[in-house]
Amino acid sequence: MSYRVEFSDVVSFGDADIIYKKEPTRSTYDYPDELMVPPAYSVLDNGDVRFCLYYPEAESVSLELIATEHRTVALERHGDLWTADVPGLEGMVLADVYVDGNRVLNERMSVGYSACRPANYIELGTNEIIKPRTDRHGSVVAEYVESAVTRSVERIEVYLPYGYFDGGDQRYPVLYLQHGKGENETSWVNQGKMNFICDNLFAGGSAVPCIVVMCNGMTTIRDGSSQRISLRKFERLLTLDVIPYVDGRFRTLTDPDHRAMAGLSMGSVETSFVTMQHPELFRYAGLFSGYVRNTRTDENDHLEHIDGWSDRLRLLFRAMGDKDASFARFEEDDRILAEHGVKCVRKIYSGAHEWKVWQRCLEDFLPLIFKNL
Repeated sequence: MSYRVEFSDVVSFGDADIIYKKEPTRSTYDYPDELMVPPAYSVLDNGDVRFCLYYPEAESVSLELIATEHRTVALERHGDLWTADVPGLEGMVLADVYVDGNRVLNERMSVGYSACRPANYIELGTNEIIKPRTDRHGSVVAEYVESAVTRSVERIEVYLPYGYFDGGDQRYPVLYLQHGKGENETSWVNQGKMNFICDNLFAGGSAVPCIVVMCNGMTTIRDGSSQRISLRKFERLLTLDVIPYVDGRFRTLTDPDHRAMAGLSMGSVETSFVTMQHPELFRYAGLFSGYVRNTRTDENDHLEHIDGWSDRLRLLFRAMGDKDASFARFEEDDRILAEHGVKCVRKIYSGAHEWKVWQRCLEDFLPLIFKNL
């Protein structure tokens, strides 16, 4: 059976994508010692978020806020400060700052990685699952893999559960956890707070402690004058370089029953692509904002292996937000899975294509894997 795949919104990195400003505005300022600058943002009693940004030389300041919905907010000048009160924000919100038409990083807000670049974001404490509820914290370490596939040194982030460094010889199952398009190996920690989700679940005994490995999934190949993301290249990077490195470096359980893969958005496509084709490596798959088909390029080799996919797994988990712009595509994937007799645990959360949904996905996925082995 063949499927019609629409091609759109392919990520590329070429000179044509770069917009040069003739006169870039100064983006950072030294704060005068005599001036007590308020926080960049604060939550008011009525729940609104008050932004207060220090740009004394600016002619205009605005924000692009991206979470459940996309908003453009113009700030008003009050002396050297630019302010606005914004209602209805929650969770982790990307906050792009524009000064006189130039996008800048604000040094008084948190900085993560999104849209293939460092980006500001704000955190509003409404998501209880990422609040630490234990003092038994795991460690997040950076490792460097010399990759024969990419011919470069690849950085990975590895979460090691509490107790890993206590001197014992205990071995652990492994979850390979992937980010979304335009993000990198730091995003699940910086923006997703996966380490606190794991800490809470492991300390409470509701999930089996495991090692979590996060790779940069933005593997690209040359396409004319620019580059585009390649699922096939990522598959080779993960299976030929990263997994052998992790199993050689850490105390892992190396059989497929003790190995899982999950990812959000683009990471869910990577998870579908890899786990369908490699049952010898994985027994668990988690699709967060869960794409089965790759609708951005012609790389759909995995669909040849869709028959019996769930039979080769102990668990296939798919979840998404009820306001996700891709919900119709998820429903089409539901129909394709049903045609092939593929069964999955299916969940829907309140939210869009955003971190508060993906955090819930991880919280619900972890207790379902590596049980009763």
